[in-house]
Amino acid sequence: MKSFQNNICIFLWTLLLVCFDQISKASIAKYFPMNEPYVVIPDLFSICYVINTGSVWGIFQNASRILAYCGVAAAVGLCLCRSKIALPNCMAKLAFGGALGGIIGNSIDRFYRPGVIDFLDFHYKNYHWPCFNLADAYLCLACAFFILTSIKKNKA
Repeated sequence: MKSFQNNICIFLWTLLLVCFDQISKASIAKYFPMNEPYVVIPDLFSICYVINTGSVWGIFQNASRILAYCGVAAAVGLCLCRSKIALPNCMAKLAFGGALGGIIGNSIDRFYRPGVIDFLDFHYKNYHWPCFNLADAYLCLACAFFILTSIKKNKA
């Protein structure tokens, strides 16, 4: 019964993250012109609505449909392997839901739009990080958490 409750909590967390991701992207598409940065913090952060037809950092351009199917396969794989993945604490469950939410959020874009909507634009002087979105942030934070906990576990 506890496992079922844990899985329901992960499902609801994932659903919440996907909703936040999709609402943020729909809002950006509705209220911001494409490719025109809106400066929030000068020399640090802007909102810039762009469409990424590729993957991370723009690799695999114009492969949105293939990447969408890869995302579905990854999400299904994670769900099927869920019982074999140790999620010993609440943070691990949140991270698992974050990874799943990120995959699903970007896959939805790839199926229903020409590409993924990115809008978070960080930069400092001549240094510029590629635009990303909430789903990307979920994925990165989840991966960072799993890497840090595995390093910590291996040191113990």
